[in-house]
Amino acid sequence: MMPRITVGASLATLVLALGFLTWGLGERELYSSHEARAAMNADSLLRGARIPHLYDGTPDLQKPPLYYVLVAGVAWCRGEVDAVAVRLPAALSAWGIVALLVGFGWLIQRPWVGLFAAWSLLVGVHFPWLARIGRIDMPLAFAVTLSALSFWLALQGQRGWLWSAYGGMALGVLLKGPIGLVLPLAIVLGWLIVERRWPTGLAVLPGLLGVAAVCVPVYWWMQHESQGRFFHEFFWLHNVQRGLGGSRLRSHSWWLYGPYLALYLLPVTPLLILGLFSRARREVIGRAGLIWLGATLLLLSLARFKRADYLLPVYPGAAIFLGVLLERWATKRPGAVLGGALAVMLASWTAWGVYFSVHLPTQAAYRDYGAMAQLIRDQAAPHPVIYFQAEAHALMFRVGQPAEVLLDWPEIREATRERRLVVIPSKLLPLFQKAFPDARCRVLADTAQLAGGAHERPLTLLEVQRAS
Repeated sequence: MMPRITVGASLATLVLALGFLTWGLGERELYSSHEARAAMNADSLLRGARIPHLYDGTPDLQKPPLYYVLVAGVAWCRGEVDAVAVRLPAALSAWGIVALLVGFGWLIQRPWVGLFAAWSLLVGVHFPWLARIGRIDMPLAFAVTLSALSFWLALQGQRGWLWSAYGGMALGVLLKGPIGLVLPLAIVLGWLIVERRWPTGLAVLPGLLGVAAVCVPVYWWMQHESQGRFFHEFFWLHNVQRGLGGSRLRSHSWWLYGPYLALYLLPVTPLLILGLFSRARREVIGRAGLIWLGATLLLLSLARFKRADYLLPVYPGAAIFLGVLLERWATKRPGAVLGGALAVMLASWTAWGVYFSVHLPTQAAYRDYGAMAQLIRDQAAPHPVIYFQAEAHALMFRVGQPAEVLLDWPEIREATRERRLVVIPSKLLPLFQKAFPDARCRVLADTAQLAGGAHERPLTLLEVQRAS
């Protein structure tokens, strides 16, 4: 195809993707627990904390601190920790993946492979949505994509890309831990096994030592500042037990990611299946994309705990294979393929626009905590609000005050000797009132009442004081 058209298509893709992925990030409140935790962690860093903390004063040790540092940096530039600050690192990471795929196409002198790969992600039902959620998984996917593409170029003899290959690994480890190292290694190992090559020229030992030199001091700092709790909570509870089972999180079947992948790659899933029977799988780049998909999917399937969000690092491999497939078709029927791709892109982005601007606003009351947060602030209570057996990070962030999280009944009994505001799951209210017959327990509000109907997370606000 004409170089001028290719250049224009690449620039248009990058510009339009940036607008699409960052449009309206602040129009939704921080409803989810992980986004609210990121906001509180970033706020604590801006207030001078040495490691991320929640508003109840406990250090958040589930993940390394890099994502929260990024959120804090955006918030510092904007002047406040808000929805945009929490989500922008994820949105820019998604755009970075698109840019990496487009750039990769140019580097291998097959720009339409990169363009079709990028378009495959941008029309999906999952990738554009997760780009607008303040989770670590999208930046992790960017780090894995950077590392894997750089390793592929290094295997082709361009050893200068080893810097970004191991740099991507270090970035992934600082974002989410060992998985940021293991996923790129699984991809590279899959390539080497299938292609029957030895890992010559990859500088494995110096590269891994470089990753360790960057990451170990950060991990040691977290361990030191948490009084020795970081390694146990992060590595043991949130890596080993999540992966092998035995944690409080539910275990899932090994095959679950197969249906997830078929669902969340729509509308390009049928093309992926058709491509398995085409010559695209025999091309070295197409084969590399399939190995990427298979290696990461296999590795993630071995873990007992599964989330659809964890599939993000798999998608770029599938996209590269689709890029090769569509490029082959476009050489035979360029008008039909390009016209079809643009039609799908237009339909997808129109649907997303309707979803963002029409559907999501109708869900605001169902997920909002603003009214209850304002009610809590208006009470001017002398003591921090108690959140009893309630994971209510979104409400906690909206309240914006010190909080106290309690889980055990003896703790709440002791704490309510004085007048306290207590937030509990609404289903716990009858049991709570029965457990404290000697207490003055007044219901101030509940989220369903304030929403004028159902609420995603029914919570009740009580004023409690036990009789002396």
